[in-house]
Amino acid sequence: MKRILLPLLLALALLLATPLAASADTVSATVQAPKGLNLRQNPGLDATILLGLYNGETVTVLDGLTTPIYANGVRWVEVGVWRWGYWYTGYAAFAYLDKYGAYGGYHEPVGEWGGSDGLKVTAGALNLRWGPGLAYGIGRVVPYGTVLEKTGAATVAADGYNWQQVTTGGGLWGANAWLTAVP
Repeated sequence: MKRILLPLLLALALLLATPLAASADTVSATVQAPKGLNLRQNPGLDATILLGLYNGETVTVLDGLTTPIYANGVRWVEVGVWRWGYWYTGYAAFAYLDKYGAYGGYHEPVGEWGGSDGLKVTAGALNLRWGPGLAYGIGRVVPYGTVLEKTGAATVAADGYNWQQVTTGGGLWGANAWLTAVP
């Protein structure tokens, strides 16, 4: 009995310790963000950051491809990644994943903006700063296609750019050169 039970238990232990193979319908994507990409607890720019995804890292797309998930004017997908022997899941900006985003084939958010005075980011990524000028620190980086809302503050000229304050991050500033009005 012991001769049969011991090999059976060893085989079971090995099976449980081995990660399950990906199913045939699993979709993977590669992060295309030179400065990294935040994996967030929920979709949205104000959601808790769980960890940073590395440029070139492969993630598994779990949700958000067939039914888009929008928050803060950004399209999000739920992804999973193995890191340090643990499986992490969260939300990442769709625009920074190859095959599906990475600016080629990224579907513009249409009919999602319900506010007034919207500004769409036209750069690959836009640094939003703590004040109107390049000397101010970066408070947040937002991807292409993000729709931001103006605060009503006057445009300020500094460092060769006109700067517009937006409600994101409690009043960060973006250069108008990479923003276009959304009707």
